[in-house]
Formats: sequence, C-alpha cells, structure tokens
Amino acid sequence: MIIVPNTGVGTIMLGSTRPAVRALLGDEAESFKRTESSEWPCDYFARIGIFVYYRAPGVVEAIELCRPASAIVDSLDLLRVPILKAIEHLKGLDPDLEVAEDSFTSYKLGVGGYAPDMDDPNSEAESIIVFRPGYYDA
Repeated sequence: MIIVPNTGVGTIMLGSTRPAVRALLGDEAESFKRTESSEWPCDYFARIGIFVYYRAPGVVEAIELCRPASAIVDSLDLLRVPILKAIEHLKGLDPDLEVAEDSFTSYKLGVGGYAPDMDDPNSEAESIIVFRPGYYDA
C-alpha cells in the first residue's frame, strides 16, 4: 500500500465515507469501538491488515496498516525494514519527526508508527498510521 502523505493509502482517501471504503476493501470488516470514548466504530480488515478509523460525519480520519499490509513511503516499506532505517528515512522527509520510547510521528506528513521494541535496532514497526491534519489535537 503506497502512502500519500496527508491524503491516504492506496485508493483509501482520508475523508472517504465508510460505504466507499467498504466498496474498495469489501464488507468483511469487523467493526468495533477502539475505546469506550470513541465516537465512531472503526473497521478492521484482518485479511489485509488494515484498520480504518472514522469521525463525524462518518468519514475516514486515519488508516492503520499492519502485516500482511505494506506501508510504502518513497519506495520504502516502513513495516519491513529495521525501525531505525524507517525513522532515518522519515527524518529525511520531515526533520521535525518526533520519536518517543515506542513510537514516531510526523505531523507534517501525517504518518506515524508504533514500535514497542525500539531498543532493538533490528526490530520493525508493528503498525504504521496515516492520519488527517489535527488528528492528535484532541
């Protein structure tokens, strides 16, 4: 899946409706609220490793990719390279990339990742998220 910063992943665009996403990915999604405070349920397409998160009025606000999906930025699959290489690549695109104990976030690109084993330089990200501007403001 090719990530287009601040736009979407492959043919899934930020701002798309749930019916449009399901038309693209199929109706085999498992829907659930990620947290009790979630306003809208997300869709999880397990077969392809994609979570789609929605906000009012039922449009995509973020797309999270995990294996078996790919998460390609500038021909680099962020899910299949050592985490330090993924971070180095993204820092080349956004020098303000924030790196935390188990994650990284580029607000400029609208891309982040979760990597619980970041202490191991050979570990890989468990998931990559693509999000709309303002997603983390709340």
